[in-house]
Amino acid sequence: LKSSTEVWKYLKQSYAAHSRSRIMQLKSQLQDLKKGILSMDAYIHKAKMIAHQLATASKPVDEDDLVLYILKGLPSEYAAFRTSMEIRKEAITLNELHDLLLMQEANQKENEVQVESLTPAANNVIKNNY
Repeated sequence: LKSSTEVWKYLKQSYAAHSRSRIMQLKSQLQDLKKGILSMDAYIHKAKMIAHQLATASKPVDEDDLVLYILKGLPSEYAAFRTSMEIRKEAITLNELHDLLLMQEANQKENEVQVESLTPAANNVIKNNY
């Protein structure tokens, strides 16, 4: 590199290549995002962080698209919830989705506790009948 212009050109090309690969990596992370064992708060925070990083790289994610990515990454226990969100006539905001998913998560945890508390009683009934 013989001149400052060549140095800047080289740096710009190097950064652009790195930036493009980072953008592709972030988009892939968003498309492949799964809730898994994360809490709902952590899951939504992770999606928002990826979207923020894309926005910082001048590739903002549309809010409707982010909502769809989040819904797509929910486990099968959320299938009915996901369907109800997808068939809504009006678009849902990210904040509304966050609140609804937190309520849904709380309801599911409450149902799990109720089922767990019924299981010992059901086992006793089965034992006593046989």
